[in-house]
Amino acid sequence: MLFSVNSEKLMKFFMDNFDDFDSFIIKKTAHKQKNLDSMLRTLYNDILRADKFVKLLNKSGKIKILLKEAKYSEMPMTSHMESTYVMKTARKYVKENTKGYIECNVKIDSRMIYIYFPIFSDADFNNLKKYHTYFHWMLVWLKVANFYSNKRCAKELKIFCFLTPFKKLLPHSQLMVLSPENCNTGVTTSCTGKGEICIYREEEFFKVFIHESFHILGLDFSGMDSNKLRERMFRLFPIKSQFEMHEAYTEFWAELMNCLFCSYRLLDDKKDMKTFLVYADFCLRFEKIFSLFQMIKILNFMGCHYTNLFNVDDSSIMIRKCLYKEKTNVFPYYIAKVILLYNDLSFISWCKRNNNNLLEFKNNEETTLSFFDFISDNYRNSRMLNDIDNMASFLDRISKKSTSKDKKFLLETLRMSVIEMRV
Repeated sequence: MLFSVNSEKLMKFFMDNFDDFDSFIIKKTAHKQKNLDSMLRTLYNDILRADKFVKLLNKSGKIKILLKEAKYSEMPMTSHMESTYVMKTARKYVKENTKGYIECNVKIDSRMIYIYFPIFSDADFNNLKKYHTYFHWMLVWLKVANFYSNKRCAKELKIFCFLTPFKKLLPHSQLMVLSPENCNTGVTTSCTGKGEICIYREEEFFKVFIHESFHILGLDFSGMDSNKLRERMFRLFPIKSQFEMHEAYTEFWAELMNCLFCSYRLLDDKKDMKTFLVYADFCLRFEKIFSLFQMIKILNFMGCHYTNLFNVDDSSIMIRKCLYKEKTNVFPYYIAKVILLYNDLSFISWCKRNNNNLLEFKNNEETTLSFFDFISDNYRNSRMLNDIDNMASFLDRISKKSTSKDKKFLLETLRMSVIEMRV
């Protein structure tokens, strides 16, 4: 398998301990599955074309790779490293452990791409193959993104990948509020002519790279005024959140595309679309289950239930007023994203109808309010609410069982996705 060690551990734990795994999240009807497969075929063909394109670039010598020994102060650097979204321990680790870096630069269509990986150990200097693998799949994604993205965004794009070992974990005390240290992995800006992406954990690296590139390539709506959307979201979910809803849109697509890339990589025959669709169904199903689990675990940490976020009874009003707190985009990342992922076929169809193209959000008020309508129409989906209750029971059950290292990791991790490629 090409799943990472932690990805396999988490998936195995669910399959071994979740009694209703096979029946959980009702499978789509044949007609709905056919419609979803039709849209996934388009993205499969994009990945196939992009993979061939990057291989040709490499064969023709157009991808330049440079390896250098250097201290932190001597290597190219991003201003995002000083962002409040970058955890201090990761910043300190990078400054103290950088021994050199490997750089890739190439022009893809009209974009000049620079990718930097600091190297932290002698062992990494002796294992450069993994960086070449990263370069390949990152460039494949950027080529796919080019099929859809605004050409004026990030004509020059620098990507800084600091693969530190720090995991996203729940705080040890329920008195603490979830912050970037617990939830974030990368930082960038909205569409700009010269763009930078900073990723500062190895965990979920590739999925986060896709997520951040959605922002900088102008595929989401992070660059527009969304105050009306925020106001409506607050009326629907009257909680203390900034409601940066472009983050939910972006995280949905990042997790879906990450699943598709993993499915493609699993293929022995890259032209075997039928097997690709089987793998994609497996990965997306697992992602939905894990996302539900993560949402419930986070709300349980706060002392909340999902329905407390919108019910109008006195108890729910008091719970969300006193207990729901966040210092980063917890609601979009872990809660609103679930609504989109659970209703993936409907949401992809919505994107096809309302966007400039399948991936690029149409940046106007009408589309953002239509996006709100989609959430409003689906946040109380009866099947989803039933699965939330079942997952809450599962969390309660495994929390009471004897401890194991794998279970401890499952109960503490705040990673947003479970599907991750091994390098």
